[in-house]
Formats: sequence, C-alpha cells, structure tokens
Amino acid sequence: MVMQATRWAFQHPAEMIATAVVISAIVTAALGLLGFLLALAIHGIRCLRGSTRTAEVLFVGRWGEHGPELFVVGKRVRRLSSGKRRHGHLSPAEPGPAAVGFAHQMLAEVMHCRPATPLAEAFAEARLAPVPEDGFVLPSSDVEAWLDGRTAESPRS
Repeated sequence: MVMQATRWAFQHPAEMIATAVVISAIVTAALGLLGFLLALAIHGIRCLRGSTRTAEVLFVGRWGEHGPELFVVGKRVRRLSSGKRRHGHLSPAEPGPAAVGFAHQMLAEVMHCRPATPLAEAFAEARLAPVPEDGFVLPSSDVEAWLDGRTAESPRS
C-alpha cells in the first residue's frame, strides 16, 4: 500500500505537468496564429494604402564625362540620354542645346508623344536654361504643372 501511494503521488504531478505543457502549447499556437493574422492585416492595409498613391518620378540631369545625361528616377532608374553625341561634345559652357535636348526628352516622357520643338524650347527657357554645372533634379509633377499652365494660358478657338 505504501508503494501504491508513492506511485500515485508521482503519477499525479506528472499528469499535471503533461496537462500544463499541452495547455501551454495550445496557448502559444493561438498567440502565434493571432500574431500572424495581425501581421497579415497590417501588410494588407499598407498595400491598399500604397496602391492609391502614385510614385513620384524625378528627372535627374547632369554633365557626364561625354556630355549631358538625363535619367528618370522612380521605382527604378532609367537613362533617357547617354551623354554621347554624334557630332562633337557639349559642355556646361554651351547650356542651350543641352537644355533643349533635356526638355524634348522630359516632355516626351510626360506627354507620351514627341513634343514640338517650339514647346521644348519654351520649356527649356522657362525651367532648365542654363543647365547648372552640378546638374538638376526636377519632379515630373513640375513638368506636368508647366504644361497645364501653358494650356490654361493658350486661347481657345
């Protein structure tokens, strides 16, 4: 009888420990699942909020080793001009042709068509000339605003 009482005393705490371990595992799994669902909800909210915002696109112009270079910077960086010219080499001392070239490329990017030369020249004069030796950064929204201002100023027939 003493042996049975001793065995029962050791079995009962072992069962209690096993029960506590099972309950702890269930609570841990439930908290882990709750954390996962919360992280998933936060990610979903961020994706929804981010999808309504338009990414800002910047035009970055600079003087490279071989002449003027223009890049579009948004989600990625894309080169619009290589800086190499067929006939000679432009330098910051000759800002006119570089500014008009940049204007043509930026307007074409924003308008999704090739702009007229007088329009590019007007944009270059208003926003780019002279191209600074250390380059420039111009948001595409500024180019669009300039275009919108031009269309608002032009008389309607």
